[in-house]
Amino acid sequence: KTDFKEVKMVSGLETLLGIIMIAIGIGAFSFIINAKGKFPEGSELKEITKSFIPVIIFLICFSLWHTLREAFHWKQMYGEFMEYPEYFFISLAYIMLFAAAKKIYNIAKKFGIAK
Repeated sequence: KTDFKEVKMVSGLETLLGIIMIAIGIGAFSFIINAKGKFPEGSELKEITKSFIPVIIFLICFSLWHTLREAFHWKQMYGEFMEYPEYFFISLAYIMLFAAAKKIYNIAKKFGIAK
C-alpha cells in the first residue's frame, strides 16, 4: 500500500530534478550558442558546434515535457499516450547526436586521426 505523502514527495523530487535538468540544458544551449559565435565562419569547429544545437534543443524538450507531464499528472489524467512525445524528443536527440558524431569522425578522418 502506497502512502500519499510518499507519492507526493517522490513527485516533488522528480519535478525538482526535472527543473534542474532543464536549467542545465538551457545553460549548455547558451554555451554552445556563445561558442558558435566565437569560431570563424566556415570553420570545422563552428560546423561541429552547430551540429550539437539540435541535440541540446531536443534534450531540453524531452526534459520539459517529462517534467510537465509528471508535475501535472498528465499520464494519469489523459493516458499512456502522454509519454509518446518523450520518445519522439529523445529519439530525435539520439539521431542528431549520431549525425554530430559522424561529422566529428569525418573530420578526424580528414586529418588522418581515424581510419
